[in-house]
Amino acid sequence: MNPRYFLSLLLILLLHQNVQSQDFERIRGELRERQNQTNTQIQSLQQLILQYEQEIRQTESEYETLYQEFERLEREIALRDAVIRNLQSQGRQIGEEISLIQREMAAARAELERLIETYRESVAYLYKHGRVPELAYLFTSGSFNQMMIRSFYLRRFEEQRTRQALAIEQKQEELRVKEEELLAANEEVQRNLDETRTAREGLNETRQRQNRNIARLQENRQQTQAKLEDTRRSVENLNQVLDNTIAELERVQREEEERIRQLEAERLRRLAEAQQIQDDAERARAVARYSEPVTRSTAEPSREEYARIEMDFVRSKGSLPWPVNGVVTQSYGFSVHPVYRTRIPSPGIEISAEEGSPVRVVHDGFISAIHRGVGEFGDMIIVRHGESYFTVYSNFSEIRVPVSSFVRAGDVLGRSGVRNSARGSTLYFIVRRSGPDSNMDPIEWLGNPDQVAPTAAR
Repeated sequence: MNPRYFLSLLLILLLHQNVQSQDFERIRGELRERQNQTNTQIQSLQQLILQYEQEIRQTESEYETLYQEFERLEREIALRDAVIRNLQSQGRQIGEEISLIQREMAAARAELERLIETYRESVAYLYKHGRVPELAYLFTSGSFNQMMIRSFYLRRFEEQRTRQALAIEQKQEELRVKEEELLAANEEVQRNLDETRTAREGLNETRQRQNRNIARLQENRQQTQAKLEDTRRSVENLNQVLDNTIAELERVQREEEERIRQLEAERLRRLAEAQQIQDDAERARAVARYSEPVTRSTAEPSREEYARIEMDFVRSKGSLPWPVNGVVTQSYGFSVHPVYRTRIPSPGIEISAEEGSPVRVVHDGFISAIHRGVGEFGDMIIVRHGESYFTVYSNFSEIRVPVSSFVRAGDVLGRSGVRNSARGSTLYFIVRRSGPDSNMDPIEWLGNPDQVAPTAAR
């Protein structure tokens, strides 16, 4: 056996083993991280479900309270749907982990067989030739230098044999650990199946209860029709408030720009006159007085600054952060109301969240307006993100920012609704362009909903 060839081959195999092991560990770590994130989402959703169940138990059987229960059950159904989707996602992640463990075990078994075979060849060689050929191999060297080289390779061969034995023991232990991990992963699969089955049973019970409520609500057509008209008027009122506010903001901006233009023209005229003064000292004082350009009297960004903000805002479409952690329980656009049996508009999305959750602005902008008590949308903040784009946040239990202030992405605007708020423990969020009723689907602007807020199935 050529020692140089033997050692080179072994080094290549060991390097391949280390790279393969590191790759498995990296993938395993990524899978574990995804499972932890999914589990956190599931726990948060379960907490929201408990919150709505508690609110539902406190309602009575009269029409208005029955309708409140209907709305809360709608949100609970969306939450239970989200729990099931997350449990299914978790099941797929566990399945991926099991597949990875099985691949690791197969690779470890193959490596163990290779190590045992290599070790068997080494032992067979020694058994066959003993130590004498090694000594003869050493003392028949043609020179002292050759003898030292042969001695070096013989020592390396002996050391490698010891390492082979140790590697076999380590690989056997690694296989034992993998078998335990596989057993634990299979137990996780069973737990996931049990939790999914329980979640589906809870969803079915909630839907049955909701169907009973819908039937009871539909019995009283007069009150149902009145409630429908209230909902439509509330949405129309919201759009009117937004239209009027944005139109007023644009009017004020135009007037401010015209005022600055006139003041700047007057400044330049007086500066030109000052430069004609003969007396040096008096001319210097007059020129200094009119040298500074006229600036805006408010903290609102200039047109140039708004242009930059708007460009960044548009570029961020599809990746904006969510304004609150929660689940979408009312989608954007028109949907058929289960009680009214007619199409109901929704200018934005409703996000169910834990009571009093922090509400964060999704992008740099200017607090253009704050409105109090806008019908069923409650207190509302309008943030401007350039000449044309706005985001609207409503149903606050607490507002923490003043009007006419500049905010950075992630700044807390206030706290989302609580049980007694206009829309319960939710946040209503709108993305809008300038112009009459120019609302857009917020889901198209926000980042991956699976990160924090799975979209409700409606």
